[in-house]
Amino acid sequence: MPAASDSLEAKLDKIAGPERREFGGGRGGPAGPPTLGSVRMQLARMEHHIQNADEVPTAAQVEASQIAAKPLDDLLQQSDEVKKTDLKALNASLQEKHLVLLLIDTTKIDHDVEDQIEMGDEE
Repeated sequence: MPAASDSLEAKLDKIAGPERREFGGGRGGPAGPPTLGSVRMQLARMEHHIQNADEVPTAAQVEASQIAAKPLDDLLQQSDEVKKTDLKALNASLQEKHLVLLLIDTTKIDHDVEDQIEMGDEE
């Protein structure tokens, strides 16, 4: 079972992104492939700047938002696939052993991103 959970963890990290404390480069570091976390942070950052301006978004801001959001469909599809296959298989194995099933809860993500933007603690 460890190989399956390692594989699941690696897949989830690839889709969602590593936990904040694991970011290596920080500002100015090399940008990795898009993840749900990085896309969410980009879009939240843009939204924050637009709201602070208190004006209609410029054409450049709209275009930047559309470009930043492009990877979302593919990332969400990958996430759904992992839930339907890997997570389902892992939970079936856990259930056979009468262990607690794994559930994915994303409510904490929303609050963390908003807090990071407010505090200026961006990637």
